[in-house]
Amino acid sequence: MPTLPLVESKVILTVPDVVASTAQEMRFHVVQVQQWLTDISATRGLDGLDDGFIEAEKSYQSFLKGLNIFKVHYRNSNNKTMLATIDNIRQAFDHYYTTGKKMAQAYIDHGASGGNKTMGEFDKAAQNLTIAL
Repeated sequence: MPTLPLVESKVILTVPDVVASTAQEMRFHVVQVQQWLTDISATRGLDGLDDGFIEAEKSYQSFLKGLNIFKVHYRNSNNKTMLATIDNIRQAFDHYYTTGKKMAQAYIDHGASGGNKTMGEFDKAAQNLTIAL
């Protein structure tokens, strides 16, 4: 009986797999941005606990990489409706991120009294991002 050569097993990801995986990673990065910026707010960046800005930026950039995967996919399929949705998500995420950084900095600079004034704006930005997503 002839023996068959061993074939290396490979995982082939389909476009829906990549899209689903990317979407899951993007949700994670939204949460990470919030977590890092609220950690800064809670600690007021004291005792060197201000690395959250750096970590939040990493999550922000990772989210944008994921968003670009969707943008390329929808550009290749000439789906103008979804490209507009991607642009809307980008605007909502940018606002969420900048508002969160503003809130964290307000807590560092002015304590709870200053930070609390910006919390409502950050909550609203988070709500708008959720709607966009």
